[in-house]
Amino acid sequence: HGINQAKYIGNSRLDIFFDPHEVGPRDILATIRDDGYHVALASSTERGQDEQIDDYKRSFYGSLLFTVPVVVISMILPMIPAMETFLRYTLVPGLELEAFLLWSLTTVVQFWFGWRFYVNAANAVRHGAANMDVLVSLGTTSAYLYSLISLVLGMW
Repeated sequence: HGINQAKYIGNSRLDIFFDPHEVGPRDILATIRDDGYHVALASSTERGQDEQIDDYKRSFYGSLLFTVPVVVISMILPMIPAMETFLRYTLVPGLELEAFLLWSLTTVVQFWFGWRFYVNAANAVRHGAANMDVLVSLGTTSAYLYSLISLVLGMW
């Protein structure tokens, strides 16, 4: 009675959602212990940190998926004569395939995986503070805009 949902989330962790008017955390723990399991309450801070760590891992691996091709396209493929010719293919006057691919891949990293930095930076500035998110946002946006302007001006 009173337990709305119990969800196993891995690493020997179980999230239990319950109606506090019908049952309390101590009652739930006692029932689980009576069944022979070792159990302890996780603080909401621990759960939040675990979720944040998982989120950062997903962002890291996702951005890595797009960043490795940038390194390969810009540093390795131009050293292979056939690939250099392929990368120099002109899509429109002034825009080569290499530049378009690099712009496409870095745009995903900058704005999809880097969005958290923009949100956190905006919140920090809104509260009259500057933190690392502001620094990362300013630095990466400056570099991105410089490259984009160079790319666009190169087309003229």
